[in-house]
Amino acid sequence: MKRLITICVVMGMILTVTTVAEAAVLTIDFRPNDLLDLYPADYSGSKTTQDNARRLHETWASEFYNTFSDYMATGHTQPDDYNTYLNWRTGLGEGEGLNSFSTWLHGDTAARAWGEVLIADPCQQMSATVAAGSGWNVTITENEWDTGFGKGWIAVYWTTDSSKYIRPGGADLGTFSFTADLYVDTDENNNIAGDPDAVAGAPYRIWFADTVTNWDDDDTRALVFDDAGWGSLDPSYDEFASATAGDSALEAILTVPEPATMCLLGLGGLSLLRRKRQ
Repeated sequence: MKRLITICVVMGMILTVTTVAEAAVLTIDFRPNDLLDLYPADYSGSKTTQDNARRLHETWASEFYNTFSDYMATGHTQPDDYNTYLNWRTGLGEGEGLNSFSTWLHGDTAARAWGEVLIADPCQQMSATVAAGSGWNVTITENEWDTGFGKGWIAVYWTTDSSKYIRPGGADLGTFSFTADLYVDTDENNNIAGDPDAVAGAPYRIWFADTVTNWDDDDTRALVFDDAGWGSLDPSYDEFASATAGDSALEAILTVPEPATMCLLGLGGLSLLRRKRQ
């Protein structure tokens, strides 16, 4: 029986904006396949610094499988967590994988814990694109957790075509993007006042999460997988004993531009930031 899992639902902090700086809009290009195709070479780093850190939740508040070493829930150790994540990843087959994800860009403390420093001007609605023929859609929505002035925007990418779910060895979805008025939250106060513009071409870590908004027929369908095919690493199989559709989650970090491909644009990975002026 397949499990229907949502990615990382994280409660955002209220974003209060006292000033609105002149727009310096950046477009960030990325390859959605990298959310599962890329993963770290080892588990020795922290999620704040580890390239392509990943975390697969059993339940949001209890156990975690992850690719980094700075957080170990009760009963889980490395390399078991790392191997379990890799076994899960390589075990995804036809009709299984990721069918929705979203940006965050709110300066939330959880985002900063993953090394993300970018925040978007909440008064300027962002935009986003998907590759033509990818079978995916994108919807811009207000941040549903924050209330009042300055709650900001989220780009939600989604598909209802199971043949286009993201999984290793799955369909090549091309390049997606989002465009926003981006700042570096140097004072970590979740407020763009006094913060510098993001710089085109500089490497930034982007934390991808998900909303609980209904983009298909069920607001919990972001990851679809079954219990079979967990690979050959030790442990070869570590079953999710209590996962439910509304609790479990995947978190992913990507660096733009991706360090290994900064000088090899067009050969895979992520492309440089493109700067626009309003």
